[in-house]
Amino acid sequence: VLSPGGPVSKLGNLACAHALPCFKHVVKQIADCASADDTFYTKAVEKARALLEPFILENMGSVKEGLICHFGANSDAMTLFSLMKNRITSFDDIVNLVNEHVSGDVQDSFVDGVRSGLYEFFVGSNNFCDAGCVSKTTKYFK
Repeated sequence: VLSPGGPVSKLGNLACAHALPCFKHVVKQIADCASADDTFYTKAVEKARALLEPFILENMGSVKEGLICHFGANSDAMTLFSLMKNRITSFDDIVNLVNEHVSGDVQDSFVDGVRSGLYEFFVGSNNFCDAGCVSKTTKYFK
């Protein structure tokens, strides 16, 4: 599996050749759309909400079962789950909770951290791929 030319090596080489450039292209497209339309992120969040809300509601039972299985029916995790389920009934509730408990400066700092992390990911990935580290890594673990 980890041998040079094995599945992990092939996956790593494919990621370097295709996934990273594709991901960079997607990030650039998003930035270009946001520059061209001031409401881009608002629209994107609303569309994501429309896609995710039904999925979350549909799978709420599975989450509850998983928490009970892993932590027990009377656990702190179940208490938190119940509080969240009762308090968060819509996407707007999530936005309001964040705005209520997280200052604008902290939210801005979080966004800056995500941007910085994305940049570091690109730099690190480029360095990893450019240095031929996929084959070096698989040889090491062989």
